Amino acid sequence: MLCSLLVTCPKSTGTRNLYTFRPRSSKKLAMAPPILSLALPSETGRVLSIQSHTVQGYVGNKAAVFPLQLLGYDVDPINSVQFSNHTGYPTFKGQVLNGQQLWDLIEGLEANDLLYYTHLLTGYIGSVSFLDTILKVIDKLRSVNPKLVYEDQPPQQFKIVIPKIPAYFTGTGDLTTALLLGWSNKYPDDLDRASELAVSSLQALLHRTVNDYKSVGFDPQSSSLEIRLIQSKDDICNPQVNYKAEKYH
Repeated sequence: MLCSLLVTCPKSTGTRNLYTFRPRSSKKLAMAPPILSLALPSETGRVLSIQSHTVQGYVGNKAAVFPLQLLGYDVDPINSVQFSNHTGYPTFKGQVLNGQQLWDLIEGLEANDLLYYTHLLTGYIGSVSFLDTILKVIDKLRSVNPKLVYEDQPPQQFKIVIPKIPAYFTGTGDLTTALLLGWSNKYPDDLDRASELAVSSLQALLHRTVNDYKSVGFDPQSSSLEIRLIQSKDDICNPQVNYKAEKYH
């Protein structure tokens, strides 16, 4: 039994048949319900985030998924690595996903008609084969949605000048990329505004992180700090803009 579903796209005047949902096995139901993030897509989008993951701390997907969800996105994470903690600690343990394992996950999604994404976000890559497979993933996702927006984290491609905070943090690059994706999609014709909101959220979070470490007697300059992500959810959703963008010549 096949069930075809018409979906109205946000900011679009038409409808289209995105997927024919296949029945999923169930002893109680003849057919499982559709995936609502596909059947009722959010106004913001559906993100596939391929990044690192740590059990403890907020880097990679742990730093990116929560902010994007707060900003209204449906986010599906794939973990390029799974470590006990980030690599700034004296030791870490865990697993590294290879290219074939990544492709297996993509094929599983495709087999169940779950490959429609509006955005692809990538970060830390743990192996060469994984990086090669990312290129195949991009092509596969664009075959389903030609308007896919791809955002990665190339180092040293641009600079944003902000007030210096005397401390060292982990996860700020992953968080910043997620915030820029989140706000730039909401303000597609106003990158200045999107950057102001992203930077303001980040600065508020970093100040809170430093203050919280100081409150327990820890010198924030003595070691890498874990960011206070959950405690800063209000600053992510409703940042107070204290830094204005200016044209750079």
